[in-house]
Amino acid sequence: ARPPFSALALPALAAVASAPRGFPGRRRGPAMPSTHELVDAADDWETGETQKEFADAVEHVGTRLRVSLEDSVQRRLFGLHARATRGVPPAQAPAGGELHEEQWQAWYETRGLSAREAMGEYIDLVA
Repeated sequence: ARPPFSALALPALAAVASAPRGFPGRRRGPAMPSTHELVDAADDWETGETQKEFADAVEHVGTRLRVSLEDSVQRRLFGLHARATRGVPPAQAPAGGELHEEQWQAWYETRGLSAREAMGEYIDLVA
């Protein structure tokens, strides 16, 4: 599979932007964004889109889903939601009854995922 155009253009843009002034391909005027700036902007956009899709998926599960989910799926969705919204789970279940042991365990099972990965898996399970 061929990478998207933006992935092909990034190295070329970086080469032109970092070329010395005498380089014939260099344009005069404002400097082009660096590869890092372009990648950061793409990551920010992708994260924003993932957050929107995640919010839609959470709303769908909470208000529109009229089927009963298997316990294992409900448990996984809970863990993924906790990871995406609360962060990395603590090494031990929180004291004081904040969570039931099974809820903490579901959250703890997602400890190897980033928040964005957790959102993505949640979206995939709901879709």
